[in-house]
Amino acid sequence: MECKSKCEHPKECLEQAHDVQDCVLDTFAVIKERCPVEWSAFTACMDKYNTRLEDCRRTQKKFMACWNKPEVKA
Repeated sequence: MECKSKCEHPKECLEQAHDVQDCVLDTFAVIKERCPVEWSAFTACMDKYNTRLEDCRRTQKKFMACWNKPEVKA
C-alpha cells in the first residue's frame, strides 16, 4: 500500500506485490493444513451469503476456535 501511494506507475510495486501474494498463499496453506473442515465451512457460508459476515458468525466462530487452538507438536 505504501508503494502504491508513493509511486505513479503500478510496475514500480511489482516486487512488493509478489511478496504480499507469497505471504497470502503461505497463510492459506497453513489454514488449510490446520483447520480444513472449519475453513471450508466458513468460506462456503461466505460464498452462499455473498460475504455477509453477520450471516456466517457460527462458522466463523468454529473456524476461529480451531485456529486459536494450541498446536500439538510431535
